[in-house]
Amino acid sequence: MIKLYFTIKVLVPVAILTLGILFISFVLLKSKLDSIFKKNCYKCKHYNLFDVASVGDGCRYKCSKFDRIDHSGMNTRVHYEKCNEFESK
Repeated sequence: MIKLYFTIKVLVPVAILTLGILFISFVLLKSKLDSIFKKNCYKCKHYNLFDVASVGDGCRYKCSKFDRIDHSGMNTRVHYEKCNEFESK
């Protein structure tokens, strides 16, 4: 019983740490692949500021090519979409 307690006491933090490292590496890999295979909408000439919230950190951008409105924060610098109509500003 005591041996099982110490085994679990060691394995649980190791498992949590391993899952944390795997999650962080997955997020970094996904962001790198997005930057390679998708286009940043903020650098497209069809993507413009549409509306700003009166209170808070929100703003909306509109893609005039596809009539799509995206909600984002004021400090957001990237919004990746797979787009064949991308034209640089």
